[in-house]
Amino acid sequence: MYNNKGFTLMEIIIVVALIGILTAISIPVIKPMIASQRISSAAQSVRSALQRAKTEAIKNQTTATVTFIAGTGSAASYSTSLAEGTIIGTTSGTLSSTVQMYNVAFGTPPANTVQFNSLGLATGFAGEVRFTDADNTIFKSVNITNSGNITILKSTTDGSFVE
Repeated sequence: MYNNKGFTLMEIIIVVALIGILTAISIPVIKPMIASQRISSAAQSVRSALQRAKTEAIKNQTTATVTFIAGTGSAASYSTSLAEGTIIGTTSGTLSSTVQMYNVAFGTPPANTVQFNSLGLATGFAGEVRFTDADNTIFKSVNITNSGNITILKSTTDGSFVE
């Protein structure tokens, strides 16, 4: 009597085929989730930089400035500095290559800079920074009010933004 241990070729082929089918089914579901996470991460990173600038302005009783350069991937950047020029955190090229920072608009006329005064107020520069994916299907917005309130909004199917 034979004492066969192991798997037959047919069993291995069936398992590999099942793994392939499950992978093919899951990829269309996972791809938008990954894009959404990348955009959320970029928006959260910008929100953190804005919050840090606000906190440093209050703590040091000075003005803190955050300057943005819109673009895609490493072409997009932002830097934070105090009134006397001390850089309190520079981040450049932290966006995923598939994330675009666009519509950087603070004040009238729109500028690419927001300032927080020693009270933590956005000194006349309320505005927003928007993010999208490579397919322009997922959108997030980081909004700053004149009172210094910083929120992240997501887009709805009709193109508006909600918390």
